Amino acid sequence: MKEKVGILLLVLLLCCGFADDGQELPSLQGRLVYHSYVSYDDKGSRLCVFDFESGEMRDISEEISAINPGVEHAMNGHFGSATDIVFMAMELNQWGYDHWYVYHYNLDTKALTNLVAGSEYNYEDPKYAPDGSRIVMKRRIWQDDDWSYSLVEMDMSTKDLTVLLEDGYENSMPYYSRGGNRIYYAQYDGVESKIYSLNRADLQVREEYAEQGVYAYYPVVRWTGQEEVYFSKWHSSSNRADKIAQLTQTGYALLPFNTQEAADYSDACPVGEGYMMLSATLDGTYDLYLADCETGELWPMSLYSPAINTDHRNELGAHYRIKALGPTKNPL
Repeated sequence: MKEKVGILLLVLLLCCGFADDGQELPSLQGRLVYHSYVSYDDKGSRLCVFDFESGEMRDISEEISAINPGVEHAMNGHFGSATDIVFMAMELNQWGYDHWYVYHYNLDTKALTNLVAGSEYNYEDPKYAPDGSRIVMKRRIWQDDDWSYSLVEMDMSTKDLTVLLEDGYENSMPYYSRGGNRIYYAQYDGVESKIYSLNRADLQVREEYAEQGVYAYYPVVRWTGQEEVYFSKWHSSSNRADKIAQLTQTGYALLPFNTQEAADYSDACPVGEGYMMLSATLDGTYDLYLADCETGELWPMSLYSPAINTDHRNELGAHYRIKALGPTKNPL
């Protein structure tokens, strides 16, 4: 079982190539937020926060349920500070239907706030700007027998909303650039999913990646050191296994840890300079790993805590709030 460390993890490391004999397990001193579920359709996603310094694992879904039992299926958490997260979750709306809302939660005070309470829109995929002053989200509403989509931004001090993009396509999974002046997102046009970016100053859009017959999604940006943009994409039009790629000036480059052709590698989360957390199906269900983006080495996150990767559940949507990282890469 994945919960057992000792001999089983040693066999895993030596036989499966997860770690190089000469490379130490990087030490992490920050916090990780992620979610897990057995099946997405079960609406049983659990949001968790793990503190690498204290070793404490917190079931945020359990804490939230004690405040408001109606909030369920929490996922896609994102840090705005070491103590503030936003996430999406379901709650019954005023008409009695499941509805996606975006919430703010403070890890110290345990204060829960529905940021879009009472709205007739569904809100999803919240992400903080690098300075924590605003968040960007996907918004959708059912009208005229179809979904209408937009990307919106919320000022976290005033809670005012601004529509950034509403072009008739399904635009989702937004993520700020390091300076916060550009937003990367996935656009589905009914045929393919592509990676675009939006300039916040003039609201002009730019195609970043498109490949015929291939879906691409989940763009993220490394905010530490040199800015780098990553995303998930099908391996090819004939192989729909997800791989993690980096945008380059000439197109894209697959990262070296994408070694198993049939496995899915997704949900990239840059960590410090040169590292990344990700979810991969190397053991059947999605588990969390730490990767060295230069060497391709992978470490199961169960090496940090056996509570992180669990049997029969999919661990996804990692975001790491960095404090320091070592010993082989530069910390913040």
